[in-house]
Formats: sequence, C-alpha cells, structure tokens
Amino acid sequence: MPDYSLAYKQSYGFFDDIPNEHWKLLQSMAVDHENHKYPKAPLTHNPAFDKRPEKWNNSPSAWYQNNYEPNFSCQFEKRVGHIMNGDGPKWICDQHCNAIVTAREASWFIKGE
Repeated sequence: MPDYSLAYKQSYGFFDDIPNEHWKLLQSMAVDHENHKYPKAPLTHNPAFDKRPEKWNNSPSAWYQNNYEPNFSCQFEKRVGHIMNGDGPKWICDQHCNAIVTAREASWFIKGE
C-alpha cells in the first residue's frame, strides 16, 4: 500500500493523494526548474527596474510569466472563469482538496485549535 505521508506533511495537508515516490519526483522537477528567464538579470521585466518603453516588457504580468511559470501540474486541474478563452480564465489545482482544507481550517477555528 502506498505511503502518502510525505506530500501530506510537506503541503500542510493540501495533497493527501500523492504517493511518496511521486512526490519526490515532483520535488526533483521543481529543483531542476530554472525560475528566471534571465538568471543573471532576474529583475528583467520588473517594472521597478526595467524601464523599456514598451508597456508589456515592464509589467508585473511580463515579470511573473517570464520568471515563475509552474514547474508541475496537479492531477485534477480545472480551468475556471466566465469566458473560457484568452487570459481571462485561470487554472485551479485540485478543487476538491481546497474544499477539504477549507472545511478543516474552519473546524480548527471554531474549536480554537
């Protein structure tokens, strides 16, 4: 029987269905991922430092897209939003877990834990 304790512990209870072997693979993917498009100039596209005249090049959107793209996907990702095309809708991860974690946090709050 698989052990799920590592993902559960390290995700503060969010992931309770990822076997330890898979969690370790996901961790190695995250470690191997280069967060910055320009590692020697990580503030490129940051509006406080990048003063290029083009609006897109010095915007928070450009900075995040070029520096912090996801390095792995969740098993039950879902796209949500009113219009399902373009940049409007967003991806959420494991919506069923969000409800479980929210309910657990609510019970902790009520019990004063």
